[in-house]
Amino acid sequence: MTFDRSAYSTSEVIGQSIEMGTGAKAIVASIGDIVINFFFNSAVSSIKLSNVLHLLSFERQLLSVAQMDRRGFLVELENSRCIIKYRNKAVATGTLVRSR
Repeated sequence: MTFDRSAYSTSEVIGQSIEMGTGAKAIVASIGDIVINFFFNSAVSSIKLSNVLHLLSFERQLLSVAQMDRRGFLVELENSRCIIKYRNKAVATGTLVRSR
């Protein structure tokens, strides 16, 4: 899920509401594909994600670990760090940033 409409390479207007994990409702403006570019091991790489929801009222971007798993990625979470692997090779890392 993302709030950033400019991130989409393709999209289809939906206009439906969904229920979030908290029970709150959100409007899905559209659904489409985005490409995430990241810097890893001194090189720029990219991952294309499909069926990403565009939520107007959302302030964050969420990555679906289930979707990554279905596409063959391994997502490891430990000690406030995230490592995303593909074919046993690390392709991205991240660190938890606490807000508020």
